[in-house]
Amino acid sequence: MRNFNWDAIPRQSVLGKKNVWTSQSQRPMVDFQLDTQRMEEMFSRSDTQLPLRKTGSVKKTVRGLSLSTQGLQRVLILNSKKSMNVGIFLKQFKRPVRDIVDDVRRGNWLRFGAGKLKELCKLLPDEGEVKKLWSFSGDLTQLCEPDLFMVLLVKVPGYEERLRTLMLREEFFPLMDELKHSIAVMTKAANELLVCDDLHSIIRLVLKAGNYMNAGGYAGSAIGFRMASLLKLADTKANKPGMNLLHYVTMQAQEIDVALLNFPEQLQHIGMAAR
Repeated sequence: MRNFNWDAIPRQSVLGKKNVWTSQSQRPMVDFQLDTQRMEEMFSRSDTQLPLRKTGSVKKTVRGLSLSTQGLQRVLILNSKKSMNVGIFLKQFKRPVRDIVDDVRRGNWLRFGAGKLKELCKLLPDEGEVKKLWSFSGDLTQLCEPDLFMVLLVKVPGYEERLRTLMLREEFFPLMDELKHSIAVMTKAANELLVCDDLHSIIRLVLKAGNYMNAGGYAGSAIGFRMASLLKLADTKANKPGMNLLHYVTMQAQEIDVALLNFPEQLQHIGMAAR
């Protein structure tokens, strides 16, 4: 018999406590009769080995980066890609870069909005670029607009913290409303899980099937298992192609009471809570 590799819960963590394994159910577990003959047919070990997969050679291609140096008369501090992205960002404002930097210095978040502040934070120079910007001591009028903007910005005391603070101030109340909604949804979902007797019956059915498969082994005679083990139902393959332990549990539940499979209808908020 194949094993169900679940994560069993120690008895001392279950007994004497309120949980799905100790709570009273409308359908007592003793009434769940397993079709052991079908289980033996589906999950008994076979001596035949599956053919080994042929592993083809993996070809890796590495693109070389061609660097073309062109003699530029203008002073460029940022690389071409960064300069282009900053230039696109600045065109949204349609006002001088000195005014934009002054808004950052004054903390005028209303002139930006959350979206533009996020975009600007992504465009902030890295450590190497900051050193280049600080080391520039030439004529500012010779700089292109993106370079000029960054040179002025990095000289604003605590410019990174200022921008993050502006973004937090812009997003705080919308985030609080979203958080309150998420808490309400998750609370409703948790309560639905606690009172869904049909789901509890399915879980106990999995426990009974798993204990039968693991009988005589270290994972047998379990009093409960962690919910993450449910993800392994589909990984426990049957001898019949395309079938697994999840199919067996579903067929068993259908034979016991087809209404058991309607438990998703009682979990209206689970989908939203899982997002």
